[in-house]
Amino acid sequence: MTRGGSHGWIREVLGNWAAWACQRSTGSVGYSSTNILARIGGSGGTDHIPVGVQQAEVVDQAMRSLRQHDGRAWLVLMLQYLGDPRVPARRRRPLSTQEQAGALLVCSDTVIRWRVGAEQQLIDILARSADR
Repeated sequence: MTRGGSHGWIREVLGNWAAWACQRSTGSVGYSSTNILARIGGSGGTDHIPVGVQQAEVVDQAMRSLRQHDGRAWLVLMLQYLGDPRVPARRRRPLSTQEQAGALLVCSDTVIRWRVGAEQQLIDILARSADR
């Protein structure tokens, strides 16, 4: 499942997982969020990025495992991709690095270092689950 520890790859996977998790929290998983005719015709303003449900579920399980093993790493990824877990799901939004630094009471460089470490931990968890 990994691609040589590529953090670009894991960021794309986490972005897709975040879209899936947001849809799941609002009860709209399984329903298209854009009109299929609008996508075919090229209108709609944004590109449609399909979110693989199976991959999202695997990443969701990996995030639960990360939360059990390293709460800080889980929190940094949550803040980056979904938003503050204390906020109701329908009102959440991803936080910028500056906002994360303020929420965690650290400097931005520390948040970035923690995020890269958390992404690497998630890559490792996904690799172990793929080996099974």
